[in-house]
Amino acid sequence: MRLDGLRAAITGAGSGIGLATAELMVREGATVAALDLAPPPPSERVVPIEADVTDRASMQLAAERTLSELGGVDILVCNAGIGSVGTVEEKASCGPRPLSCRCCAGRTMPPS
Repeated sequence: MRLDGLRAAITGAGSGIGLATAELMVREGATVAALDLAPPPPSERVVPIEADVTDRASMQLAAERTLSELGGVDILVCNAGIGSVGTVEEKASCGPRPLSCRCCAGRTMPPS
């Protein structure tokens, strides 16, 4: 895979799969906007951008900075998230952010 000249934006690029993806894309020639709460350090082809995917304003600023720094985006990798252990029933409420979930805006899931 060669990504010479392509521009990528990757959420969750501070660690784990997101960081590994960013490193691979850089090795293959891409320039990467690495978005994360704790982004990796800058390099020749890595632009670290602090961003919180659970916050709309943070993501708007991150998008604007990404476009400003890279001039556009050819590849988007939506990787941000956390792991959680337990059953769906145990994690069905977004009470104390069990999955950093914003999808149900704090509502609990209806009983089954």
